[in-house]
Amino acid sequence: MQMKLERFEKRQPREISMTMSNLKPSVVHETAVSENVSPGGFRLLSNYARNRNDIVEVTLQNTRHQRLARVVYCQKLSDGRFGIGLELLGDPFDWAEEISPGVPD
Repeated sequence: MQMKLERFEKRQPREISMTMSNLKPSVVHETAVSENVSPGGFRLLSNYARNRNDIVEVTLQNTRHQRLARVVYCQKLSDGRFGIGLELLGDPFDWAEEISPGVPD
């Protein structure tokens, strides 16, 4: 019997530009946009597939906020991009507090 995984935190729609790169030196470094966010993770729209359990570094554009995240899933979308679910490693992230109204997302 399969167990249904349920999200503990509600995600909020929010488009935030960020840079994502694998920790491996030869892998793609790209700018991507979030689709939704929560304190423990977020979903990015990416031009490149990522492997489940890869660890990536994300940096919010126009800030110095860098975090490590684990790839939970990578879903191919109809437009050729990929929806990537990321779980933040470490403490929960307060998106509203960390991204001030004066900083473009």
